[in-house]
Amino acid sequence: MNKTLSLYEIARDVAKRADVSTAHAETVIEMAFMRIGQAMMDGDKVKLRGFGTFESDEKQARVKFIVSRRIADYLRRKHIFKTRYGVSASEFKMWKS
Repeated sequence: MNKTLSLYEIARDVAKRADVSTAHAETVIEMAFMRIGQAMMDGDKVKLRGFGTFESDEKQARVKFIVSRRIADYLRRKHIFKTRYGVSASEFKMWKS
């Protein structure tokens, strides 16, 4: 069953096991996540035994081109022509003449 676990529910469970208040457990969990986030922003690797290793990785920004429908249709037709006949339309014209 897919259930979303909230911070409050985690804090409530931790509070029961640690015999502390839910508010105290929630504060400690939030502080832990803040520390993990800060370490990752500083470029450090975070290793939590039994859970996983986390590190940030910088990637170049993606450039997205927005193409008009007319250009997209032209490119689609050109691709279909090449896959059907094995040559591009311009190569076909040169070969034909």
